[in-house]
Amino acid sequence: GSAGWLEDDEAVLIYDRYDIWKVDLTNDYDPKNMTVTGRKDKISYRLISFDREADFIDEKETQYLMANNEVSRESAYCRWELKRASEPEMLMGGSYNLSRPMKADDAETLVYTKETFNDFPDLLVSDLKFRKSTRISDANPQQDEFIWGTAELFEWTSLDGRKIEGLLYKPENFDSSKKYPMIVNFYEKSSGGLYSHRTPELHRSTVDYHYYTSNGYVIFNPDVYYEDGYPGESAYNCVMPGVTALVDEGFVDPERIGAQGHSWGGYQVAYLATRTDMFAAIESGAPVVNMFSAYGGIRWWTGLNRSFQYEHTQSRIGGSIWEYPL
Repeated sequence: GSAGWLEDDEAVLIYDRYDIWKVDLTNDYDPKNMTVTGRKDKISYRLISFDREADFIDEKETQYLMANNEVSRESAYCRWELKRASEPEMLMGGSYNLSRPMKADDAETLVYTKETFNDFPDLLVSDLKFRKSTRISDANPQQDEFIWGTAELFEWTSLDGRKIEGLLYKPENFDSSKKYPMIVNFYEKSSGGLYSHRTPELHRSTVDYHYYTSNGYVIFNPDVYYEDGYPGESAYNCVMPGVTALVDEGFVDPERIGAQGHSWGGYQVAYLATRTDMFAAIESGAPVVNMFSAYGGIRWWTGLNRSFQYEHTQSRIGGSIWEYPL
């Protein structure tokens, strides 16, 4: 995507996966990597715009960036000078998720949130240097009355040799010498949400993580990498060796493992039911288990025919059902 234009359309700031590039669309000079080290450090930098009405980005002004580390999943706020290519200066960062801050119109005052799986994203106030923050809300005091649980990254190798990561949620009083029941719940990739806070709530067709962790369950949320034409097989290749790797850790009861998915996740767990008897129970919520019958359906609200979804986007057939019926 794009961060925006400089004054008089002198250049446009373009995002790649990590860095911000200054691009002259008349091609008078080569694109310049202005954040320098994002790709090397696996940090994704994104511009924070405090003035939604601004017509351009002023090169002479100090800029502020969101920074997200792809490896550690930590996030940070950075200060950055756009007059020349330079590594952004971190103002505040750590093992949590930060929201995009909002600035007061007539003061150097910001409001933002900071969250983890355990910490509710209450409102915090600070100045632009982030040296001191003051919490101004206490929106979820009842959390203190519950056994909450913990979140961590877990790594394994897929059946086709790829290093995979996923999220592992454990009960608060976890004891590695015990055997725990486990629920496998996934969609596509979720490991980026390591520090996301989950509010306990009723869902339309998925599990509430806190309900299960506070009742002595482990929850496993694996990432899935897909190959076009083989969506179910891709899920199997990624998910199942993750499950067996956790069983090998010794704290998961292999006789009490369940799987659950909603919508696209529902399709994938339904596929797993045809390939393995490792799960004691599988709940598939609102799945499409027959892509032929769904192929000509109409999507809610938009009125779009669903075939594009099956050919080219999430369902990943890779072509039409006549080209790739299997």
